Amino acid sequence: MLHISKAFSKRYFLLFSTLVSTTGIFAQNNTLLQGEIKKSDGTPFSNGRVYLQWPEIKAAVDSVSTDGNGVFQFQKFPYGNYSIGVNLPDVDNAVADVISINTLNPAKQNQHFKVDDGSLVCIESNYGSLKDAMENRENVFELDLNNLQFDVAEKSLSIGTDGSKKLSPRVGEFSNLEVLTLDINNLVGLPMEMGNLKKLMTFSAHLNKLNSLPAEMANLKNMKNLNLGKNTFTAFPDVISHFTLLEALNLESNAIPALPGSIGLLKKLKELNLANCRELTVLPPQLGELTSLETLDISGCDKLKSLPDEIVNLKNLKVLDVTGTKVSTKDFQKAVPGCEVRK
Repeated sequence: MLHISKAFSKRYFLLFSTLVSTTGIFAQNNTLLQGEIKKSDGTPFSNGRVYLQWPEIKAAVDSVSTDGNGVFQFQKFPYGNYSIGVNLPDVDNAVADVISINTLNPAKQNQHFKVDDGSLVCIESNYGSLKDAMENRENVFELDLNNLQFDVAEKSLSIGTDGSKKLSPRVGEFSNLEVLTLDINNLVGLPMEMGNLKKLMTFSAHLNKLNSLPAEMANLKNMKNLNLGKNTFTAFPDVISHFTLLEALNLESNAIPALPGSIGLLKKLKELNLANCRELTVLPPQLGELTSLETLDISGCDKLKSLPDEIVNLKNLKVLDVTGTKVSTKDFQKAVPGCEVRK
């Protein structure tokens, strides 16, 4: 249990102020985090103390009191990741849900928190189906829809007469969604309404049966993290080249024979996982244009016999994993001696 005194809060608020002043992060006039809190017995957390916490330093940066209905509100604070803490003896504030306040969604309102098993849970961050989340869809920023395949009554999937599963088109109604996880669902397709999720930054559809992405997903210009590992792609999805802010791309264990030259458009890419893409035979010279790349995993790509000469341009590469391949890294290691090469 984390009890934060006024002196404690002031001390860490000064630390926070020092950190943000040196990192160039300043309070924003349009930021807002507002919601209500209920105790474990379902009653409002009335007239209690609520803390806006910065998880990176695990300390409070501001505090307010709730009203008689357990409602709180924080305004005009810097963009970043935050959690909410409360001065209740049975709550461990160190394990609270993290809420991102960013340029895409600077104001997050009508967030509902409840004390559950010793921690403060944000209900909007823990919906397990579209049906449950639909009534409050404008205030849902993260959806974790893993393992829906085992729930035959789940309306988040549309199931064809042949038993094939697709995500329901209604997902497109979550206009403020930032994170969507669809792992382990045997999905064979995604609806074109995915293109409506223009604030989506993280999308994971690991362990499905996808072999294509709808063209409308080109609208997702804010995509930063994309996980399509262990699906059934037999070609690189061209729509990915539109994700110019992409920082992490996982395509492991797909039957992709080659990467297109358009891979060079992903200038901000830091992580590229192609592990166990056993049909991969060639990497394009444009790979050398990914100068932000820090990790490249081509382990298990046993048909890959060489690296493009341009790979020596990846001066920021920290890890190159070629385990299980026949590629030579001699020239690369001379050109980028600070990179860890795993063989």
